[in-house]
Amino acid sequence: LYFAGIVREKNEVRHLLRHLVSGARSSGEGEEEQARTAVELLINGLGADRPETRAAALENLQRLTGQDLGDDQEAWQRWWADNRAGFRP
Repeated sequence: LYFAGIVREKNEVRHLLRHLVSGARSSGEGEEEQARTAVELLINGLGADRPETRAAALENLQRLTGQDLGDDQEAWQRWWADNRAGFRP
């Protein structure tokens, strides 16, 4: 059951990201802005109650940014404040 919970959490994060990208495309938002929005959502996900959600957010955040700041949400927030404007996915 634990593994099923992890898979479900990862699938929920992936579904959220797909929904975000789909909505951004239909609104005419550019790819870079879509990626910035996804990074912000994933950083927020590091503060989730469920460890599986935090792990899925971290995995996707590392994949999207190429950074490895661990699961320290404040470190990610500082990095994002310094790098958001020039971020390229």
